[in-house]
Amino acid sequence: YNTLKRVSVFSNPATNLVRLQITGNQVNISAQDIDFAISAYERIGCNYEGEPMEIGFKSIFLLEILSNISSSDVVLQMSDPTRAGLLVPAEKENEEEDVLMLLMPMMLTETI
Repeated sequence: YNTLKRVSVFSNPATNLVRLQITGNQVNISAQDIDFAISAYERIGCNYEGEPMEIGFKSIFLLEILSNISSSDVVLQMSDPTRAGLLVPAEKENEEEDVLMLLMPMMLTETI
């Protein structure tokens, strides 16, 4: 959440696009605003199974989802960069409550 907040400041205000490059045990989170020639890039650890993937999300929506999940660890389930990602808490706070968040990705065009 904190990494996403720091990086998203450098995203284009019109799109708020953040790019996630996921490989093995790390996620590279990046954003850029070409109009002002600024960009940010951070790397965090993760547990990932599957082929390397690059996906983009609207940062304000992703931050909103993460701020409403009580668990400090979140599971992001994705099948393809063009399909929605499912976000669920890694551990349940309340056994009687199931939390599932869905976020559609954004199209990635330019590279950082």
